[in-house]
Amino acid sequence: MFDLSTGGGYLLTVTLSVGIGATLLLWQYAQREVSWHVFITTWLGVVLSMILIILIPYDFTIALAIEEQHSPESNFASVGWETIYWVSFGLCWIACPVLIDYESSGGFTVGKRIASSLRRNGGWFFF
Repeated sequence: MFDLSTGGGYLLTVTLSVGIGATLLLWQYAQREVSWHVFITTWLGVVLSMILIILIPYDFTIALAIEEQHSPESNFASVGWETIYWVSFGLCWIACPVLIDYESSGGFTVGKRIASSLRRNGGWFFF
């Protein structure tokens, strides 16, 4: 039926494929003037979104295999879900808003741009 020992190879292959696909997609359609940290943040968001599409059927299959074999539940899938959740949370609520204001800031130095971005987002973060 389904061998639990081959799951890691499947996930590694899918993750690499999604990462390469997201890189090619963003390389084709991203503006060339975009800074590297914005490109990496966008890449991470695209990869996490695509991984969710792959992880849901995989998790469902693992749950059925564990139920069928009456084996103890694997902690691998729950760690993966928690990691994706917290990284997505950090991207959506912290990294992306700060980067958006950082890129639109009128400061001439990195420090002034970060300070301006944090000042604008401070109301959202603390209240």
